[in-house]
Amino acid sequence: MAFRVDDVVRARDFYKRLGFEQAFEYKDANGKTSVSYMKINDRQFIELYLRGASDVVGFMHVCFEADDIDSMWKEYQNRGIEASVPKKARGICYSRYTIRKGN
Repeated sequence: MAFRVDDVVRARDFYKRLGFEQAFEYKDANGKTSVSYMKINDRQFIELYLRGASDVVGFMHVCFEADDIDSMWKEYQNRGIEASVPKKARGICYSRYTIRKGN
């Protein structure tokens, strides 16, 4: 799961107090931590993203792992879930899904 937060370092420290470790982070051009991945286990993370000026603090997205993302994408399309075509970024394949009101 990913969350937008006002202060990544403060949010990271909160999750550390809960017993989670930071797996890795990304810094902006000024060297400030902008994204922190808190390790749940070897394959799951809580992602903390610095909120942008027009972003709302809170839930951002959830990720699901699949052996075949193209098949998963087609199945979600068949179920009426809007999804972008899967693409690769930062070494992973992903697709964005949208559930509209009424679906």
